[in-house]
Amino acid sequence: MIVLFVILAGFVFFAGFICWDFLRFARAKKKAEKPDGVLVDAGGVLFVQGKRTYYSMPNGVRRLIAGYPMDLTPGSPDMITFTNILENARRQKADDDRNKRKEALEFMQEAANGR
Repeated sequence: MIVLFVILAGFVFFAGFICWDFLRFARAKKKAEKPDGVLVDAGGVLFVQGKRTYYSMPNGVRRLIAGYPMDLTPGSPDMITFTNILENARRQKADDDRNKRKEALEFMQEAANGR
């Protein structure tokens, strides 16, 4: 009778361990599908904290992006909007730099010609 009880206890322990492992795997899968933070190609990290979404810049400054938890999965409407905003900002910065160099070159040419 004691042997049967030990075998049954071992079986229950093993079944409990298998269930715990399945739950741990399901939780890890759910966390991987909906990440807490995303590394952005601009160098910062986009993350959700509480009910707000923040962007941590490479220099350490943290900015509030949205007052709601954004969907950080790749290809989601929130991520598409965020990446489009970053691309537009990068494009505007490149245009501004190009215009500054052009104006500086024109000024140097005018100064060299004595006007």
